[in-house]
Amino acid sequence: CAIGTKRSALVIDSCFAEMFESCSRMSSGKVIANHEHRVQLAGLSIFAEEMIAGICKWNEEENSTRLSRSSIRVISSLASSVLPVIVSHPVWTLPTSFVCEFTAKHTSQNMKSWKHRIDNKEITSKHYRHGTSAEVLNSNAIVIGSLMSFINAFSRAMGAEITAHMPIILFPLLERASPIGNHSYVQSYARMYLGTITKSAGYEKIADLIVENFDYMLDLISRKLQRHVKERFPVDSSLLGVIDVLFWLVAQQGDEPDKLEKQTSTLLSQISMVAHMLNSFLCCVDLQFTPGATQGHLMDIVRIFKSINAFMDSSISNQIDDCRFDTDHATAQSTEEWLRRLDFELGIGPFGHTEDDDFEEEEISNSDEPEFHGTGCNDNDDNDIPSFAKETVAINCILSRCSYFMYNANLQIQISCCDIILSGFQSLGKIGSFRKMRYGEASSNPLLPAIAEFWPPMITRLRSTSSSLLTAKTLSRSDLSIGQIMATDRDEAPSRKGLEIFMSKLLEIASELCLISDGFFVDRFENDVYPILYKHLGDFLHGR
Repeated sequence: CAIGTKRSALVIDSCFAEMFESCSRMSSGKVIANHEHRVQLAGLSIFAEEMIAGICKWNEEENSTRLSRSSIRVISSLASSVLPVIVSHPVWTLPTSFVCEFTAKHTSQNMKSWKHRIDNKEITSKHYRHGTSAEVLNSNAIVIGSLMSFINAFSRAMGAEITAHMPIILFPLLERASPIGNHSYVQSYARMYLGTITKSAGYEKIADLIVENFDYMLDLISRKLQRHVKERFPVDSSLLGVIDVLFWLVAQQGDEPDKLEKQTSTLLSQISMVAHMLNSFLCCVDLQFTPGATQGHLMDIVRIFKSINAFMDSSISNQIDDCRFDTDHATAQSTEEWLRRLDFELGIGPFGHTEDDDFEEEEISNSDEPEFHGTGCNDNDDNDIPSFAKETVAINCILSRCSYFMYNANLQIQISCCDIILSGFQSLGKIGSFRKMRYGEASSNPLLPAIAEFWPPMITRLRSTSSSLLTAKTLSRSDLSIGQIMATDRDEAPSRKGLEIFMSKLLEIASELCLISDGFFVDRFENDVYPILYKHLGDFLHGR
């Protein structure tokens, strides 16, 4: 750049300082910014990006930049200065979708009054605000996109040095990469720039970057959730999005066989932190959930449950596979030791020759006698065997909430809850099968108490759905009252197709429990499920 690296850094710093002041005035209501004003803010970010490109000339052949040590120090200092400003409020938190937010500031001075008003139900819909228009939201999306483009250019310029600033930019980028509470333009560009930053930092995939920073991310999420619990304010949609993306990526990483050992060690070291984070999240859900909560908010919560459940299932599968590998290795080792002992007793050498051949006795010394170390896993310390205690508690907590949310009238929420319940039962069944293989028939199976606890609400829902479906089959439109016809036209009552889909999901859970519960579910199937199937089969045969 013609003006030099240091002067260019000062210009870039002043651009974002001006952007921060402008956004602060907009957030406080002192300035009502229009579309043109927001485009100017995006222009400042684009100008700063071009300045970075002038400082760090990109070499396409070497796929890197050439910077002197002094320039690297200047760029690193600039990153420490501007990156925290870019990802802070109110610059990074410009709304890009129609998501409700509190207009009041969450400060310690007015916290007690807000808690009192929440407890007395004095806060209503008028205390929330929406994005003023689609034009404003689209303009904000352009601003956020330009900021992410600058961060991407910065990462390309710094290369592997960007890892030092990853704790600053990773969480905000994941916020914008989530489908929860983000403009589609912002979401797609955030994921694309995350991929570029991942390559710049020296990782192959985004999931690798997430796994390396998993402990930091969990700690940050837990602290944010604890603050929401303490202040009793709704969890930000962006935070829900980070939880969703984080656990989904880590669960996907766990499915790669070539990274099993590394992934297993990562999961084992972070299970306690995940359990603590889940406990904080469940506290937020229990404190803030009301029967009148919006369907979108409930769907976000269910989405988080699904991601965490997938993470727990991945943890269980990886630990079981790792233990089976150790068992096979120990068994092979003990077999080899036994064969060596047999060779020694029979006087057979390492190549199958007997002691009558040209080999002398002194070739087999006492020091070469094999030592017996047992039969592998059966003689290991119990501390080396996974207990799956935290995973079991986490899955049961999720199952309890999904058993309640399953009563929601929204078909999408019903189906998602059924999928989570099915996955949870399967995960508990894996633990039971593993313990049975290790300890025999007398071992405890966490699936059985889970069935005893969560089957009653499921069979109640199955019976009500079956009754509604039979009624919908027998009644024609001419048999309905005017009120029922109007409710059907407005989709206030569940449709016949929706009832069939929901009932098929419930029957799928019952079918899976028949397969994995080792006969524990037989009586429940005969007394609860079979009469329902009999009614529908009889109705089907009668209709034919």
